[in-house]
Amino acid sequence: MVSCEAASAVPHFHAKKVAEDLIKASGVPYVFVRAPTFLDQSSDYIAKGVKAGRFLAMGDKTTKWSYVLTDDLASYLAKAATFPGSEINNQTIDVGWRDGAKSQQEVADLVSEVIKKRLKVRAVPWLVFRALARPVKLFSELGYDLMQMFLFFKKGIYVSDISKQEHFFGPAPTSRDAITRWAKGHQLIS
Repeated sequence: MVSCEAASAVPHFHAKKVAEDLIKASGVPYVFVRAPTFLDQSSDYIAKGVKAGRFLAMGDKTTKWSYVLTDDLASYLAKAATFPGSEINNQTIDVGWRDGAKSQQEVADLVSEVIKKRLKVRAVPWLVFRALARPVKLFSELGYDLMQMFLFFKKGIYVSDISKQEHFFGPAPTSRDAITRWAKGHQLIS
C-alpha cells in the first residue's frame, strides 16, 4: 500500500509495512509493488452510483489521493516478476496515474466527461468516519479498518511517486485513459 509506513492506525496498511520489514530483514531479494486506491472496487460502488447519476465521495471532494485499476496492477506485478536482470531487486515501487493524485471531484468530473453524463457529487463528511470508527470496531474489524483507511486519506499523503513505476514498467496511464477503460468495462460507454 502506498504510504503504508505512515499509516500505523490502519490495520491492513500497518500489516503491509510489517510484512515489508520482515522480508527486508530476511535478506531475500524482493520487489514491493505498492498500490493506491482501486478505482474498480470488488463490488464497484462507484460504477453503481455512476449508473444512477451520482458519485459518492468519501470525506470531502478536494483531498487528493492516488488510484489504480486492478488490471493495471496485475500487469505491473507480472512485469515485476519477469523483469530481466537484477536492477529491480530490493525496490519499492509505487504505482498510479501519470497525471498524479486526484480529488474525488476531479475523478467525478473526468467520469462525467468520459461518459458524457453529469454526475451529482455527494460527500460523506470526515466527521461521520471519526464518529463511527470506535462503535463500528465493536462489531466489525473490517469496517473499522476501512474507516481508519478513509481517515488516513484525509491527511493528503496517500499519493504515489510513480518515478520507479515508469522506469521499470513503462509509461503510466493517465487518469483519463484509466477512467475510459474502467467506463468501457462497466458498459458506461461503448
